[in-house]
Order: sequence, then structure tokens, then C-alpha cells
Amino acid sequence: MKAKEGKHIYLKFFTLIIICGFLGGLVGFLLNFPGFNVVDTVVLLQNKILTYGIYISSAGSALLMLITVLFYLSARNTYRLLETNDSDVLYEKADRLCDTGIIFANITLIFTFAFYGINVSGSGMHDDSSVSILWVLAAFLLPIIFCLILQILFVNLTKKINPEKQGNPLDLNFQKVWMKSSDEAEKFILYKAAYKTFQIMQMAFLAVMMLLMFAALTTPIGAFPFIIIGILWGLQSTLCCIFSMKLQKNSKLDRDDC
Repeated sequence: MKAKEGKHIYLKFFTLIIICGFLGGLVGFLLNFPGFNVVDTVVLLQNKILTYGIYISSAGSALLMLITVLFYLSARNTYRLLETNDSDVLYEKADRLCDTGIIFANITLIFTFAFYGINVSGSGMHDDSSVSILWVLAAFLLPIIFCLILQILFVNLTKKINPEKQGNPLDLNFQKVWMKSSDEAEKFILYKAAYKTFQIMQMAFLAVMMLLMFAALTTPIGAFPFIIIGILWGLQSTLCCIFSMKLQKNSKLDRDDC
């Protein structure tokens, strides 16, 4: 059984190497394909994003905020039905709608910060720079305020659905208080989700680093992207190991006290 499992691992490993080699060859072919200039394509795409970034960010933020509001209204209506009809199906639906709404609120926040940087970089490409700066600030501040308000509403609604939940979103120790009020099953699910996220992000950092390496062959992207990805990648891996050792030490101390 162990020998068969070992062969399966080797097979997956060599298959991955073959796929990576194929992708590398494909990229090399595209880089040297006649009539296709990667540098010009990347520069053109970048200029388009810088030029129309304010319109993309405004439309994107409006769409994400609308989706978040719809999830909140749906969750609130489901909770009102739950007050008159104690149903496990309604409870799970309301809880799931709150979680999904918070996800979209977080996506809105990240999207807003990302395009704020893009819009600041491209603000000089517009005719009226003063109007452009005001528009950029409005496109940044309004979604931020919106996300703050909606996250408070979602947390308060979740506390109504689950009365044992505690914590104020405006409190700096909110996450710690919220975790303490969660039961063991919820904590276990969160731990598994965090570990799965760590694994995916390790692969994502590797993929982005490889992509940047290929891009550096044709486009002068400089050292800064590699430094940023390297810092974030190293920070995640190092902190995971540090907290793991700390928890192991605390667990050993607890066993010794017993």
C-alpha cells in the first residue's frame, strides 16, 4: 500500500514538472512569435488602465457596493422570517448570506485601495488635474465609508442570528473577542480554512514570482515588484512558523502544568 502511494506521489511530481516545462516552452514561443511584441502590449495595457482607471474604479466600486447591499437586504429579510419561523434552513441561509456579504465588502475594500494607487499614478494623464484629484478622492473615500458601515451592519445582524457572538467592529480587539465567543466547531473550521488559505497563498506567491521573472525578460519592470512579493512571501512563511512554535510551546507548558 505504501509503495503504491509512493508511486502515485512520484507520478504527480513528474507530471507537474512536465506541465511546467510545457508552459515554459509555450511562453518562450509566444515571446518570440513574429508580429507579437510583449513590451508594446504590456505598455499599451498599462496606459489604458492608467487612463481609464478612474472610470473602471467608479463603475467597479458601484457594482460591488450594490451586490453587497443586496446581500445585506436579503440576509435581513431572511432573519425577519427566522423570527417568526424557527427553521434550520432559514438560519443557515441567513448565516451564509451574511458571510457572503462580508466577502463582497472585503473585495470592495481591496478593489478600492488597489485602484486608488492606480488612479493616483494616472491622475496626471487627465486634462483637468484638479477635478481628477477630487474624483479620485471621492472614488476612494466613499467606498471605504460604505464598507465600514456595511461591515458593522453585517456583524450586528450576525450577532442577532447568533446571540452568543460578542464584539464591536470598531473595537481594536474585535477579532480576539469574536474568536473567544465562537464555539469549538467554528474555531476548528476557521483553523482549517486558514491553513488551506496558507497553502494556496504559498502557490500563488510562487506563481506570481515566476510570472514576474518571465515579464522581466521582455519588460523593464525593475526590482521593486520582486522585493514586495519577496517580503510578503517571507513574512507569511516566517510568521506561520513563529506562531506554530509559540503554540507548540504553550501547549507543552499546559501539559506540564497538568
